[in-house]
Amino acid sequence: VAQAIDQTRTRIERAQEMSNRCEGVFQNLIGRSGEIRNMVGNITTASSEQAKGVDQVVKAMVDLNQSAAETENLAQSMTHLADQLKVQSESLSFSVGSLNQLVKGENEVDSARARSGQDGGDEGGSGPVGGDWSTDSEMMRGDSRSA
Repeated sequence: VAQAIDQTRTRIERAQEMSNRCEGVFQNLIGRSGEIRNMVGNITTASSEQAKGVDQVVKAMVDLNQSAAETENLAQSMTHLADQLKVQSESLSFSVGSLNQLVKGENEVDSARARSGQDGGDEGGSGPVGGDWSTDSEMMRGDSRSA
């Protein structure tokens, strides 16, 4: 009987040892499951932040596309306006050239009259060669006083 009690005591001690080791393993598992839960929480937070970042990048790309389209429209408008300005500039340049020729021609006639002793009165013609202009506006329109 004493031997049976010793064997039982030894078995109980081994069982308690195994129970203590199992408790240690379970405590380790519980600790690790807490770490895993924290990691999953961190991953969830990071994924959420990443999704927000992706949304912001998409919005920025949409804004860039809109800005590019607006810039293209403005460039086309500026090109059209530049073309119109060029046409108007050429027209103005032609008008200035014509006016310069008209003034230069009138000055040459006045100089010739001054050299020949004429008083510049109406000689029966019209325009800057045969007569005089009554006003600057008539000169620009091409009207002359009637004789």
